[in-house]
Amino acid sequence: MDTTLADLRSPLGGRPLHEALGERAAEMSVGGSPRVEVEGSAGELPEPLATNAYRIGVEAMTNAVRHAGATRVRAVLADDGDCFRLDVLDDGRGLADDRRNTGTGLSAMSSRAATLGGRLAIGSGPGGRGTALHLEVPHPKGARA
Repeated sequence: MDTTLADLRSPLGGRPLHEALGERAAEMSVGGSPRVEVEGSAGELPEPLATNAYRIGVEAMTNAVRHAGATRVRAVLADDGDCFRLDVLDDGRGLADDRRNTGTGLSAMSSRAATLGGRLAIGSGPGGRGTALHLEVPHPKGARA
């Protein structure tokens, strides 16, 4: 019940998404390794999109820090007005093919993306190293904050 209630509250506290993710990234980077960074911004987003994107981004960064053996994790935000995008990239050992559709964290991220009408893809990172998560959510007409 406590978890359900916590999920209903916004973790952003009125802050823009890039700022909230940046603060969480700084907390994860204490001690310097891995280096967790947030780049870009998305402007004002509708509350459900911002909250779910935050939770997906934090889960992806946390997975990279805890499980990937990464030295660098980057969350990159972009928004062209029609579509919001979040990429989380790490230089760790990657995610085995048989683990891409298992685990509660990955399942929760996929469910959140589907709830938003978006698409979540998880694959190999740049150059075949690490893991790359890509979230893309089209803005419904008139839904911009």
